[in-house]
Amino acid sequence: MLPIRSAWDTDLPARCRPSDAFPWRFRRQLSLLTRPVVETVTSPRTFFISVPQLEKGVAYWLGNLNDGYFPREFFASKEMRRFIGSIARRRGQEFTRSVGTMFNEAGYSFDIEIEVTALGASKHAGLGDIDILAWQTNTGRVFAAECKRLQTALTPREVIQRLEDFRGSREQKDSLGRHLRRVDWLRANLDALAAWTKIPLEQLTLTPLLIPSEIVPMQFFEDMDFPTDHVVPFDDLPSFLSKLSA
Repeated sequence: MLPIRSAWDTDLPARCRPSDAFPWRFRRQLSLLTRPVVETVTSPRTFFISVPQLEKGVAYWLGNLNDGYFPREFFASKEMRRFIGSIARRRGQEFTRSVGTMFNEAGYSFDIEIEVTALGASKHAGLGDIDILAWQTNTGRVFAAECKRLQTALTPREVIQRLEDFRGSREQKDSLGRHLRRVDWLRANLDALAAWTKIPLEQLTLTPLLIPSEIVPMQFFEDMDFPTDHVVPFDDLPSFLSKLSA
């Protein structure tokens, strides 16, 4: 239900963030798609319902639930938060496996979701896992890839939001900063990679990659703290790998 508010950006319902009121943002809680039942009078409580809009809202909810695209903050119950988290994880793992298959078809060995602690990092470092570690013994190439299943950025503001999410700050917990910290650790511990991949240390070359599910603005943003030529959309990965072998 979309409640009456004293102003468009005030009196936000529980669990809503200020950005949920911004009309230029997508996938926000205070929109007609998310809340197609509109309160028009508080006493007696009266609501406006458009049947076509309600139909669109239901389809919007079911589609985003099925794809795991809603943020956990949309939901109050622990059960729904666990559910949406499990869907997002499953979809993300499916995408990561697809990327691994693509590396394998290009002649690389690969492992998925390697905890950096398995390579020797301290558990207190909080580095998490490497989505894909792919390597080619005969060339010594090793790729540490972060795989991101993303929705299309539909507006200029969403493009900016995507850039904000991937600013690559090692100090902040954005979508790229943690990967950069993992890569920093790997570069300082190449002997651990050599032991894992069985590639002699003197022959090993490490390349970090960001592999999104589609074309993203980050690959054109030179001020990002990550090489733009190492942002390789999923569909471009085969040609990227084949050029290396040419």
